[in-house]
Amino acid sequence: MKKLFLIAVLLLTYVFVSFGQEVKLNDMVFSITKELKMILIDGSVAKGTIEIPEFLNYNNINYPVVEIGQSAFKNNINITEVRIPNSISVINNSAFENCINLSFVILPKAIREIKDLAFSECRNLKIISEIENPVGISDHSFYGKIINFYYPILYR
Repeated sequence: MKKLFLIAVLLLTYVFVSFGQEVKLNDMVFSITKELKMILIDGSVAKGTIEIPEFLNYNNINYPVVEIGQSAFKNNINITEVRIPNSISVINNSAFENCINLSFVILPKAIREIKDLAFSECRNLKIISEIENPVGISDHSFYGKIINFYYPILYR
């Protein structure tokens, strides 16, 4: 019984120590949430084609990557294409704002919300959308851009 209690305490300590921990992968920085999920918080130095992982392994635990954080790629003129995995459900405010060379994004089925200015001023952007369910898209998500969607997307 003492061993089981000790193991439980060590496991809980291990998990709580991970909250807020930042993990770097391929010029992107992720943060672990208290729900044991990952948010992509910084992609400011990423270049070219970006493939956001669906899961990120940290200390032998696979954390799902569920959001692209506020201003994560803002003003990054070096990214040209972004592949977003099905685990992402939210693209936060200004996530890709003013990424003037971003020309191609694939939005997966799991996207539920695209917040204000998420793709603002991405003037060359073409969007491939696999979204099947209604999506919460803020009024200014694509400000400064005539949207080129290549698959039906529903607005609410």
